[in-house]
Amino acid sequence: MTGGLERHVVGFVREWGESILMVVVPRLVYRLLQAGDGIAFAPDALRDGILSIPAQIRGRRFQSLFTDQDATIIGAQITLELLLSEFPLAVLHSVASA
Repeated sequence: MTGGLERHVVGFVREWGESILMVVVPRLVYRLLQAGDGIAFAPDALRDGILSIPAQIRGRRFQSLFTDQDATIIGAQITLELLLSEFPLAVLHSVASA
């Protein structure tokens, strides 16, 4: 994890056979949330955060369990803005290549 949010994000990957689950969860985030009653992050709070992806899952396609985002191919890094802008945590599962 790089950027100003190192202390604010916890992530892990679990594998079972050909299936992979990636979880990214924020912590200590009160100052990063938008004003109001929602639990969405302020747009600029996530901008500089980059998560490094383990080598064994790079190039695989992942789909979010919580958002309608299209499946995406994960490279060496992924931005927190992409992962957490629609929902305040990310749970992604691997999907077969099309």
